[in-house]
Amino acid sequence: EGDTYQGLYSIKSPDFNGSPSKRTSRATFSTCEDFKGGTLTFSHLASVLPPSDVFVIYIDGTSVQHVIDVNDWSKYELKIPAGSHTVDFSYQYNIFNISAMPPSPPTRRGVVYLDAFVLTEKTTKRPRI
Repeated sequence: EGDTYQGLYSIKSPDFNGSPSKRTSRATFSTCEDFKGGTLTFSHLASVLPPSDVFVIYIDGTSVQHVIDVNDWSKYELKIPAGSHTVDFSYQYNIFNISAMPPSPPTRRGVVYLDAFVLTEKTTKRPRI
């Protein structure tokens, strides 16, 4: 239950529970040089909580959003400037390298799902004559 927002498939983070060291998994989205800028809309479920895990979104290596404790599907809009850019969706487990992780609350599932990606590119409107 909760594995997809729409359709049959979504991106799911791996199960790193129990790892004694920091682990990271990411999905990457890239735009081309001729991209005019726009909005990347997607849905996510990020049932994660520090110190166990976090979900971080990066644009060109710079963190733009930390997401925790989202246990229901939520939509998110990410503004992407014109040109070539890389968006990384990063699930990070054991971010503090804790050898024995404390117990998690029952709401934490230790998983991130991503689904329903839509890239809307800006359009140039020409004046009417």
